[in-house]
Amino acid sequence: MQTSDLEFFRFLGEGTNGQVYLALEKVTQTRAVLKAVFERGGMSKEVEVVTRETGVNVKLGDSPWFVKTLAVWHDKKQFYIIMVVSPGSPRIVLC
Repeated sequence: MQTSDLEFFRFLGEGTNGQVYLALEKVTQTRAVLKAVFERGGMSKEVEVVTRETGVNVKLGDSPWFVKTLAVWHDKKQFYIIMVVSPGSPRIVLC
């Protein structure tokens, strides 16, 4: 997956580790939240954050109480995590 696979609707917010956007995945027409995690030099902290968050998301992805991860990828500048929007509450994803 790439950011070009998404249609962005709006910026939702910024936190310590990145920015969050509301988007539509173009192929499946799935409403999604994209979390872009900034690279900061050596990236060791960012790799740990993305790895931990992704691991938790995968383990709890079948739970109706947890947001499902659609994809995780990176480029030279950022890591990206795309998650399904929880109906009625797109702001539950925090940076």
